[in-house]
Amino acid sequence: MKGSALEALELITTDSDGWPHSAWLSPGEVLPMSATQLAVALWPSSTTTANLERSGMALAELVDNGVLFKARLRAVAVGPVSIEQRSLAGFVCEVEQVTSDVVGYASLLSGPRYELDDVPAVSGRWGRQLEALAAALEGAGHHIDAVSSASVEDTRDRTE
Repeated sequence: MKGSALEALELITTDSDGWPHSAWLSPGEVLPMSATQLAVALWPSSTTTANLERSGMALAELVDNGVLFKARLRAVAVGPVSIEQRSLAGFVCEVEQVTSDVVGYASLLSGPRYELDDVPAVSGRWGRQLEALAAALEGAGHHIDAVSSASVEDTRDRTE
């Protein structure tokens, strides 16, 4: 996808009182690792980070080709992701189940999308952030498939 509008991934967790909590992740926060794993980099003090640390479970939702896909995830913290004088919380998420919502009479046109104000600055930062996440994953002994390692470049390409 070219241009400054990029799909957002919804990550739904549950707080300590059992209430759902929704976070919209940008392409700069999500790194596909394989067909069954993805990694995320989150603000360390966020509610989503606290929920993942506590329960290790989430639901990811994404609209693609008119279909809403939902993936149940098991998340494991991989430690801090250091990037440009800040630190993010890194997680590896294992896909446990994928379901889809589709009907014969309508299609979803898109999910929420990010519209970037400063494409070069943001895409550069996102690329560096994904590179730092990949380095943290590899440092923790996690393998990233060659196919998904193209995500850093793909994120830059989609925003140019």
